[in-house]
Amino acid sequence: MRAHITDSVKAAIKSTNSIPAVIPGGITKYLQSLDISVNWAFKVLLRREWEDWMTSGEKSFTKTGRMRRASFTQVCQWILNAWSHVKTSTITNGFRKAGLLLDEEDRVCSSESDNEEAEVSDEIMRLFNSDTEEEDFDGFSAQEEDEEGDQ
Repeated sequence: MRAHITDSVKAAIKSTNSIPAVIPGGITKYLQSLDISVNWAFKVLLRREWEDWMTSGEKSFTKTGRMRRASFTQVCQWILNAWSHVKTSTITNGFRKAGLLLDEEDRVCSSESDNEEAEVSDEIMRLFNSDTEEEDFDGFSAQEEDEEGDQ
């Protein structure tokens, strides 16, 4: 995100003794495999817990007539309940879709597919190893952005 490379953000990062990592566009599926499948399923289940709470049981109200919010204990229970209903297959399918988990049948793939995966892996490693800690990241060059737009 462009805002992350402004001088003020770079100064804030530097002040915390942190080292920024630039994650190029298009590789979220490799780095955030839970975004592919698990987060959506979890949020649906969590919302169902909240809706059940909203539509059932007695609620208490403030003097001004506003309904009191759920307790932190109750919210934590919703989270536990929702997470317990996320299927293991949903999690593994997210990692499989990201290419981070292979079935036995997936391992028997064509050499063309292996070459494509190796090229992607090499490109990711090149991007991560392209800058040194001493250099500030000033954004992608216009040429890199044009190349990415062509893909």
